[in-house]
Amino acid sequence: MKFLFIFILIASTPLFAVTAYNISDKNPRFFRTNYFFLGIDRNFPAIGSKNYLEAGKLHGNLGFFHVISEDWSIGLSGGFKLFKTSRGDEQPIASFSQETDYFIRLYHPLYLQGCAKVMYLSVAESATIPFRRNRSFDSEVGVAFALNLMFFLSPDIAFSGYVERWRGTKTMKLHGVESGLRAYISL
Repeated sequence: MKFLFIFILIASTPLFAVTAYNISDKNPRFFRTNYFFLGIDRNFPAIGSKNYLEAGKLHGNLGFFHVISEDWSIGLSGGFKLFKTSRGDEQPIASFSQETDYFIRLYHPLYLQGCAKVMYLSVAESATIPFRRNRSFDSEVGVAFALNLMFFLSPDIAFSGYVERWRGTKTMKLHGVESGLRAYISL
């Protein structure tokens, strides 16, 4: 609930910028170079993970997003993927990822992004910083594909909703589907 409050607070404060910017501008590409984002998301187990994990609660993530060209961007992000075990205990998985995104203009200022990710996944003892790995699980390299629907309020402010299918590559234990919302602010 704390992350939801922070997300709403950050997302609602810059709305005054919409009145100062003509959203019907004909410029098809008006991205800034760097964006910081905060997001809230939820994870659901998939395939082998369904046998011992259940959907977790809402949680936050943060990251950096750099626009390379008119169509391509890269990003770095980190956070925890929260699940519950069949006993009801919280099971966090620390996730640090690098992503490559391709922009598809649907109708300015609405864009679809196809995203490929490489992740470091490690089961943690708790969803806190400093991060401590749970030694009974091996760390894994993970991969993901995401679709992101992004709406730009102005060149400095954007919001998005996304769905991501991710998995670890070492075992069949870490599989999931993540969905969430993000708020982007240019740096």
